[in-house]
Amino acid sequence: MGLLAHFLKGPHKKTTLLLTRAGPVENPRHVLYSHPGLPLSPEGRSALLALLPLLQGFPVAHVYAADSLAEAEAARLFAEALGVPYTLLPELRERAWGAWEGLSFPEVEARFPGAVTSWTADEAGFAPPGGESVREAWARGRRAVKALLGKHRGQALLVVGNCTLNRAALSLALPLPPEEGLRLEQDYARLSVVDFYGEEGVVKALNLAVDWGHDPARGPQGPPEGARRFERRQVQGRLRQPRPFGGRRQGVDRRSRHAKPLGRRCPHVPNVVEGRHQHHGDLDQRDPR
Repeated sequence: MGLLAHFLKGPHKKTTLLLTRAGPVENPRHVLYSHPGLPLSPEGRSALLALLPLLQGFPVAHVYAADSLAEAEAARLFAEALGVPYTLLPELRERAWGAWEGLSFPEVEARFPGAVTSWTADEAGFAPPGGESVREAWARGRRAVKALLGKHRGQALLVVGNCTLNRAALSLALPLPPEEGLRLEQDYARLSVVDFYGEEGVVKALNLAVDWGHDPARGPQGPPEGARRFERRQVQGRLRQPRPFGGRRQGVDRRSRHAKPLGRRCPHVPNVVEGRHQHHGDLDQRDPR
């Protein structure tokens, strides 16, 4: 059934899926990582907290994330600020890199000759030794997110994901096969919004960010006051981390600035040009995942 036929049958409860990606992370060696992963960098914490004014515009009922380091920390931050419970699920992890976990691209090329060529020849089907292919991780992520949507029908839920998971989740609303996943960008600390009516999804926004870096009238600005106050509570040692399935708590204030989409590439697969790999965009030099 297409969307038109679906809507003509009458009103349906709306389930809102909010997606963001945890990061930037502490990755000075530019290594591949999945689980247990790497911790958020100070820049990553600030960027994620800056999303609070956007998130407070939705009646978020629950926060979900992988049980990896950056995703778990981001979930705790969001749950505390929004006053909602959170749950960590291994099904939401990034694709497993197997023997490549913790290696940089030059190290992969040195230890596994010809592997990058095989990778780029079959981006979705190739799996590192002991790891997952994009196609396998994609199917796992779709099943997990679809189950969460069924559990929270008629509500809004926030999923703190990663490159592969977020694209797989968006493919529940878009005709996007894993082979074409890199055509849909998913940046660090940006917000994507999908409304589901039954099984049918409508993408409302991609890669939204709170534009607190510069105000033409006032010059460079810091993060919104709500995010600054939340950061001060952390520094002063007064942040109480919520337990999974904990109760609601008071959130930060609701003042927000306008949002705009940003378009930096999400690094995942290198281009191979004359035998040398070249990364996509400025973030690739920090995170080759």
